[in-house]
Amino acid sequence: MVAKSAERRFMKTKNKVILFLSLAAASVLAADLTNRIIRIRATMDETLKKTRFSVFSFKEGKIAYREEGSGSPLLLIHDLKCYASGKDWEKIVPALSEGHTVYTPDLLGCGLSDKPNLIYTNFLYTEVLNTFIRTKIGNKTDVICEGASVPLVVMAARMAPELFGKIIFISPESLSKGVKAPDKSGRLYRTILNLPVFGTFLYHIAVGRQPLAEQIFLRDFFEPCLIPDSYLNTRYESAHLGDSPKSLYASIAGNYTCCDIRTSLRDLPNEVLLITGAAEKDGNRTAEEFYACSPKINRIVLGKCKRFPQIEKPADFLREVKDFL
Repeated sequence: MVAKSAERRFMKTKNKVILFLSLAAASVLAADLTNRIIRIRATMDETLKKTRFSVFSFKEGKIAYREEGSGSPLLLIHDLKCYASGKDWEKIVPALSEGHTVYTPDLLGCGLSDKPNLIYTNFLYTEVLNTFIRTKIGNKTDVICEGASVPLVVMAARMAPELFGKIIFISPESLSKGVKAPDKSGRLYRTILNLPVFGTFLYHIAVGRQPLAEQIFLRDFFEPCLIPDSYLNTRYESAHLGDSPKSLYASIAGNYTCCDIRTSLRDLPNEVLLITGAAEKDGNRTAEEFYACSPKINRIVLGKCKRFPQIEKPADFLREVKDFL
């Protein structure tokens, strides 16, 4: 009887283990299938590939970029986000290319550029920018940068001042954000996101079409009803292209791309113009932080727009840019 009772308990335990493993395997397969479907649906239109682009080889991967016009070089650096790309500049490139050779790269980890599985850092991007200017452009270059790419340009100009001319900041993030550093929670989150199936599934939830729409249109634009759906489609596609699009997202979430630029900004010899939208949340406070650090910075505020004046108010934006450059 004792033997039969032990055998029954063993069989029950065995059945529970089998059931658990079966459910776990089914969950993994379901998540993997969902990941594949999301990726296919997000990238099937190939919107980004519809515009002609060239490729620049960097040691960590290939950089997609577009070159238009003729004249003094002008480099446009989009926001450092996993869903961003050089498409942010398409409304102003034709006008700028009338007097400049305009370069609009997709940063490593963004758009059509390679997205290797590595830790993305501010130092990595300073190398990307300086190598691109030195090797591809070959002359002192004026730069326009936006959002989280502003610290990248500041550090790159600090490291190689001979490569940079005038610089325009668009809606930079608070200087206090650069003080943040990778911590235990950030490293843990990055480790979870790097899991092959469930990490990718969590990433797809974070950059789903609805979350992106809410983040972009509610935060970034003054009149979101005027922004075409193609803008969201492009960003949604960009967030799902490449070998490991989640790696940049994980690095940003873990504060690996943060950098304290206050000293570099204070010592920056370049002429700098800061452009913000009048309706941008915390725009005044951030501008005051920059001005307190470097009083020589000029500031322009454009009405009826938020974080992306070059998209919402391209004519007003171009007027200020041409006057400055």
